[in-house]
Amino acid sequence: MIDLIKDIIEKYKTDTWWQESERMVVGKYGKLFHPSNLNKLTKEEFKSFLLIKNNLHWDGIHR
Repeated sequence: MIDLIKDIIEKYKTDTWWQESERMVVGKYGKLFHPSNLNKLTKEEFKSFLLIKNNLHWDGIHR
């Protein structure tokens, strides 16, 4: 299992789509989920992050 995780990490280090999409998502949601902003985070903002069309990486967490 550890080897599989290491292989996935190595693959994404060179995947330009993954890198760009991560920058976009962290650029938007990183500010919303920053500890100093958590008390202002709205239900709608949190729910929007759970959608694959917004977080771009995790499918199915919106349930």
